[in-house]
Amino acid sequence: AAAAAAAAAEERKECATLMELYDAFGGDGWGTKWRGSGANWTLSKDSPPDVCCSWSRVRCKSRSKRKRVTRLSFDGMKKLTGAIPSSLAELSFLETLSMKDASRLSGTIPANISQLTALKRLSIGRNKLSGTLPSTLWQLQNVKDLYFKRTSLSGTLPEALSQLSKLETLDVSKSKLSGSLPLGLAWLDRLKTVEVSENRLSGRVPPLGMRQATTHGVAPVTHSSPIAVPPQGLSSVAALGASPLPSITTCRLTSSTFTTPYSVHRIASAKRGRNQFSCPLPTQLAPACQRTVYCVEFTPPAL
Repeated sequence: AAAAAAAAAEERKECATLMELYDAFGGDGWGTKWRGSGANWTLSKDSPPDVCCSWSRVRCKSRSKRKRVTRLSFDGMKKLTGAIPSSLAELSFLETLSMKDASRLSGTIPANISQLTALKRLSIGRNKLSGTLPSTLWQLQNVKDLYFKRTSLSGTLPEALSQLSKLETLDVSKSKLSGSLPLGLAWLDRLKTVEVSENRLSGRVPPLGMRQATTHGVAPVTHSSPIAVPPQGLSSVAALGASPLPSITTCRLTSSTFTTPYSVHRIASAKRGRNQFSCPLPTQLAPACQRTVYCVEFTPPAL
């Protein structure tokens, strides 16, 4: 009986957390169209402990014989306002958070997002989100999809991103990110989609869609590895036994699309505020990526 009471209390706590989100996102101003076929978000002392599982845009699954919140979808909610509260991290069973095109969402991604250890899909794009991607984000070892398209996010994509070994989709296009693409991104063998166009990225392009064969199997590359970057640079990765991984099927590294041979994708300059990758491009690159990448050749000023 005590265990059942404790489990029911946890269910009630999750529903109370959802009501905190409702208030933080200006729920009283959402109107009625957002609900669809689900129930309105209301909570009272007489509500069943799992009442929120019937609410619109909430999905639950059975965990330890109790219903727990595993999915929240606020896609297309134009009247949703405010920032993501830190209390979101209390939804410890959450697997999917989707807020695409909630265009009035603002603020930053809370640092304690790393507490959502069950999270698989994080889609927060087409809004006013700002700040940098918190370092704690790369602790989410179960994440498969990251979508931050069309935001005001700035900062860099750190090498720690390559710790997300289950990552399948990365879309940070049309934001304000700078710096280089992490080298370890090339060794995520489940990666299918890479969308990074219309940022302010620079530096060398990693050999995306390639892997390095060693006597111990496929080795992830890190900057500290003695064979991570050969003396000749990234363009000579093939010399270390690189072979293509067919997993990357969707790839947009810049806003341009080329029909010319990959070997001639060099330009003298790029528009300000756009990706400006350095030459040379890697000798081997996933075909899906080759069509949308160029490198900028530095031309010394005339004396």
